[in-house]
Amino acid sequence: LIDELTNVKENEQSLVYDIVLERSINGKEGKLPDNCVIVSTGNNPKESSAAYNMPEPLFRRFYAHIYLEPDVKSFLQWGGQPHKKFPNRPKVHPAVLSFIAAKGIKALCTPYDSEEPPEHAVDPRSWEQVSDILFAGHGEFDYNLIKNKVGDALARDFLAFVKIPPITIDSI
Repeated sequence: LIDELTNVKENEQSLVYDIVLERSINGKEGKLPDNCVIVSTGNNPKESSAAYNMPEPLFRRFYAHIYLEPDVKSFLQWGGQPHKKFPNRPKVHPAVLSFIAAKGIKALCTPYDSEEPPEHAVDPRSWEQVSDILFAGHGEFDYNLIKNKVGDALARDFLAFVKIPPITIDSI
């Protein structure tokens, strides 16, 4: 796995040409086994100020390109699964999952504007970090910590949301 390849300047991305095409370094060293698959990840420059375009010759050396779009349903399914390190809790705090389920994609991800980058470009990773803050706070919701991950408007909206009493059978 060549992670975050597009975060490397285009002239430095060329260092992986041989790895992808010849499955080795400089065509000689570090020959990869035949059963090895080379995969790379990276952001599109439209989504991140840290990303660069991949040079066309390198782009064409990969057999396939998969473009992923954030999806609320997938995030909720993933976030509701047991955490590997803490099997007695889900990957994402239930308050975050409830908020994203209620607010949808506009809360899960904010659009990135390269001309006027937002102070907080929110994505699923941001909400996973909010979740970690909530679990570490043992039920305390620290506005400043949450604001640092998702920005003022979403932090306020989230905190207002979690203060709404849940609907119970008795209340119905």
